[in-house]
Amino acid sequence: MERGHTHTLFLTRLILLLLILVTVTTCNSHIHGPRANQGETLMAFRRSRNRAQVNTVNENLITESSFSEMKTDDNGRRMEDDYIQGGLPGQPSSKGSMFKQYAGYINVDRINGRSLFYYFVEALHEPSSKPLVLWLNGGPGCSSLGVGAMLEIGPFGVNPDGKTIYSRRFSWNKVANILFLESPAGVGFSYSNTTSDYDLSGDKRTTDDSYTFLVNWFKRFPHYKNNDFYIIGESYAGFYIPELADVITKKNMEGHSTSIINFKGIMRSCFPLSIE
Repeated sequence: MERGHTHTLFLTRLILLLLILVTVTTCNSHIHGPRANQGETLMAFRRSRNRAQVNTVNENLITESSFSEMKTDDNGRRMEDDYIQGGLPGQPSSKGSMFKQYAGYINVDRINGRSLFYYFVEALHEPSSKPLVLWLNGGPGCSSLGVGAMLEIGPFGVNPDGKTIYSRRFSWNKVANILFLESPAGVGFSYSNTTSDYDLSGDKRTTDDSYTFLVNWFKRFPHYKNNDFYIIGESYAGFYIPELADVITKKNMEGHSTSIINFKGIMRSCFPLSIE
């Protein structure tokens, strides 16, 4: 009788222990599983997109299309054409808001009609002596205007009424000129007149288009060509940034005077958990 009671008690404790282990394992998988696998999932998605691009697109054609200035056409637009006269709607009129702002499109592929949208804010004081920062959001698909400028580092944020904006205390344009770029085409206000372009977006095309954008942007804003230039961003831009930096460095080494960029460095946050 005593032996049977002892055996039953042992089985009961064993079952309770197993239930506890199952519960703890399940909780850990819910808490840590998605986060631990996020990097692997992202890399798998990135590899699948890259394979799809290799199978459907000639990478040499992308490079030629993107880097050929003959295939871009902005109809002689000038910096003054993109100037935001009077600032943004609902903008406060304080002295801290007295800086120039520009917004517009730079064509990166005339044949396919692909153009990237930018929002540029000059530094609050002495912009000619301040560095120029290219800001990129990630996603892919995150708007550098809607998120980067209006929610994070830009000079203004949107009030709860959705109609007016306020001055951001720690805006980065207090120390630098900030160029917010919406990329790739299909993100924010950037677009293409060729629908198939949206299916061909990938890291390489995004990099090529961003470089072409910069070369042509500096033609429109030539007085910033000698400013120290940095590329900064977050999230999936952690892939775009080093690839764009590599292209700029290689093109600078080729020595084309019309396209040399005074490139100084990069900074990125939200590093991917696993990198090939």
